[in-house]
Amino acid sequence: LRAALDAARAAVAAWQPGPANDDGCAVRLGKSPGWTHMWYCGRTLGREAIPGSDGQCGPRDGPQCESCRRFQAREEELDEETEEEQPATISDPGAVVEPGRDTDEEGSVASS
Repeated sequence: LRAALDAARAAVAAWQPGPANDDGCAVRLGKSPGWTHMWYCGRTLGREAIPGSDGQCGPRDGPQCESCRRFQAREEELDEETEEEQPATISDPGAVVEPGRDTDEEGSVASS
């Protein structure tokens, strides 16, 4: 029993404060290759709550709980919004653009 408690404490200690899902549980990115873009809370909610899983939300890979799926969707929306807000880049790496000079949609210096 003592070993199980120590293991549980170690697992809890490994979760650093940070982002949380809408259930208020801390979430972390998956650790298995191919799953490092997925957010998991690590809770054991049962197979009925997380179909297709062992009943646990992550923490390394696999299906997410409902709350983590909502968190994931919000994060992906924020990522898309951030990408849309990125400034245009210069397509010619050797081009020099004077401060205040505009570029066209492809990053070329706009003609005056």
